[in-house]
Amino acid sequence: MMGALQGATKWGIISALGAVGCYFASPLFRGLTIQFRVYLWMCPTTIGSMMEADRCTYTPTSTHLSTHC
Repeated sequence: MMGALQGATKWGIISALGAVGCYFASPLFRGLTIQFRVYLWMCPTTIGSMMEADRCTYTPTSTHLSTHC
């Protein structure tokens, strides 16, 4: 659970900063609907959450749960 929260926070901030940069740099991004912009923010947040949760619970060298997170 903690890895998922860390991943969602980390990747949510990164994707939000990317969205702000795209908003100011790209007229194409500014023309998107708010729903699609939120979708583009949520995708990396969700994937980052899953990656961090997997990283914190599984080590490739063993099959037991890891406690390094």
